[in-house]
Amino acid sequence: EYRRHGMVYRRLGRTGMEISLLSFGSHADPADRLPAGPGRTVLTPQGQQRRDRIISRALDRGVNLLDVYASEGQWEPAARLIKPKRDKVLISLAHEVTPRDIDNAARLFGHVDLYRLHTADINPKTLTDWDALRKAKEAGKIRAIGIATHIERTMSLALDELEGLDYLFIPYNFIHARADYGNFLTEASRRQIGIIAMKPLASGSIMKLD
Repeated sequence: EYRRHGMVYRRLGRTGMEISLLSFGSHADPADRLPAGPGRTVLTPQGQQRRDRIISRALDRGVNLLDVYASEGQWEPAARLIKPKRDKVLISLAHEVTPRDIDNAARLFGHVDLYRLHTADINPKTLTDWDALRKAKEAGKIRAIGIATHIERTMSLALDELEGLDYLFIPYNFIHARADYGNFLTEASRRQIGIIAMKPLASGSIMKLD
């Protein structure tokens, strides 16, 4: 790791990407959300302006990884916001894994630095989606591919069953860091698989914000 202008950066596994110790997450303030179809929301104009200001401030402070949910209507706003500094910002996406979605993401952002799928198990659908991610990476549309999961067993299975796995997106805090993380983290490190920790405050539970 190294420090630059007050921010610490670490290499993500074998990807070669140097990522800021703190990154900017996907979730937006529920008070700012408006329904935009089944399972989708967008932000109010005021909410979007506030989010854009906060992201810009974070980038100015050295944050270089921006995680973006399509379900909260953030792909297009994020693409517009980072366009002038795209070479300095790493884009992380979590969405449906279809050729159309991947192509749309690559069109909006030029390329996707990290693309993950969310799964509770390694099953036939997971493997089908994973194959789509691998092909997109081979085509140069995605730089690194991974999964997000809350299940310790699935984390360990992913190391053995997902060819080309670059990173895992896992909850990590004093509630989630159970004893059996020990074997998984040791093995992931041995294989140079990157780890991105989510939910440092356990979705607000630690701060009584849930």
